[in-house]
Amino acid sequence: MTTHAGHNTGILAHEVATLERRAAGLVDWSPRGMLLYILPLPLLMALCVSLVRGNFEQVVGQLAAIGGCWTAAALARRGLREEAVYRHRRIARMPAPRKTAAALLLGASVFACAWLAVGHALPLAALMGAGSIAGFVLAYGLDPWGAKRPAADLGPDRDEVLRTLEEAEARIQRIEAASRRLRSGELSQRLERIAGSARSVVDLLEEDPRDLRRARRFLNVYLSGAQQVTERYVHTRPRRATPELDDRFRSVLGTIENVFEEQRRHLLEDEVLDLDVQIEVLSRQLQREAVT
Repeated sequence: MTTHAGHNTGILAHEVATLERRAAGLVDWSPRGMLLYILPLPLLMALCVSLVRGNFEQVVGQLAAIGGCWTAAALARRGLREEAVYRHRRIARMPAPRKTAAALLLGASVFACAWLAVGHALPLAALMGAGSIAGFVLAYGLDPWGAKRPAADLGPDRDEVLRTLEEAEARIQRIEAASRRLRSGELSQRLERIAGSARSVVDLLEEDPRDLRRARRFLNVYLSGAQQVTERYVHTRPRRATPELDDRFRSVLGTIENVFEEQRRHLLEDEVLDLDVQIEVLSRQLQREAVT
């Protein structure tokens, strides 16, 4: 009965975390920024014509425009992802200015295309480049400015708190990425629940970073162990798919699921959770039931 209740609570925690992520824009795939990949596609045909004609100046301008637009698209999409994480987090560093760099690169690419590839006059080409920067800013905005939560609120361990939370988020994302590579719906859903529970724990730690000292071993052992064993399983399964391998992985996931939910519950109740015994159990289990 207790196991069933804990299972339902874990599902609820995952659903809540999923809704929060979607509200914050933290979806696994988003079309935002994809237009920048499509924008230079007409230049590919023009590039072929320029190559046939042997017009070196136009070829250089077209290649620069295509490469610049696609690089700007990659920067913009990564910047949008980091901005979504920044908006969702209560404690975060100022993200790298990727969207700003993308806007400037897009402007330079349009300028190069208009001047070198099309042959417009320099003032008009510069105006078109500036217009593309303005259009990017109107469509996607610029990067957030400043860190979230003043340093005084976090005390002298501010950098350590930020580093721990960033590492935890990176591990959660790697678990989610691994779960998407699994063909087993059951195992994939269990990994998604684990990721949802882990993100709920991180959210609670952000509300009161003082709990981070109590949960550091949890993050370092359980979250790191969950990430490593998941990635090893996903890497190994296509070559050695056996029922025994799947059963060992399910056993490890069961241990991780239970302790993740227990940690979250204790943080909600503001209780100290002694993980020494459970950490030792998981360590032995990961060694005994290795999936490599």
